[in-house]
Amino acid sequence: MNSTTEVAEETLVIEGVWKNADEKRTTVNELYEWISRAQADKDNEYELIVGTDSQRRGRQFCFITAVCLRKMGKGSDYRYNEHFVPSQNFVQSGKGRRVKGNQKLRMFTEVERSIAVATELFDRTGFLPIVHIDASEKAKREFTSEFSDDLAGMVKASGFDCILKPESFVASSIADRHSK
Repeated sequence: MNSTTEVAEETLVIEGVWKNADEKRTTVNELYEWISRAQADKDNEYELIVGTDSQRRGRQFCFITAVCLRKMGKGSDYRYNEHFVPSQNFVQSGKGRRVKGNQKLRMFTEVERSIAVATELFDRTGFLPIVHIDASEKAKREFTSEFSDDLAGMVKASGFDCILKPESFVASSIADRHSK
């Protein structure tokens, strides 16, 4: 791939169809306007939160990235986007045979998508997002606990704060709901 194509793909992370909580389509410009209105609201404090979850749908994995504006003490609203990746991208080999999809790689891909969207939102609006990760803390001893520090490290190294389960509702509840 040449560098022009790579740059074009990198700038299109936030492009595409976005939907609101009622599954009504919204444009990317409307997404930015929605965030700008929250920034201009001097009577309320907001958090901008990004999270991604994925599920297999046929021969693809559907990655749902949700962008949530949380009005502190007064509820929240969100927009989300679907991105499909062929399931063969997540097949790993084991002991001479192909095995089920590589969940660990999918988790890293989820976090990469969240970071990319958070970066574009920050670059465009100046509003610093928090990234929610659909992984458990190390103490929980779940599958994702084994590498949750690595996932959190990726987010922090990119300049964002992050939150893991069970408080990571944007990834583990909102994005999860739309990924199924």
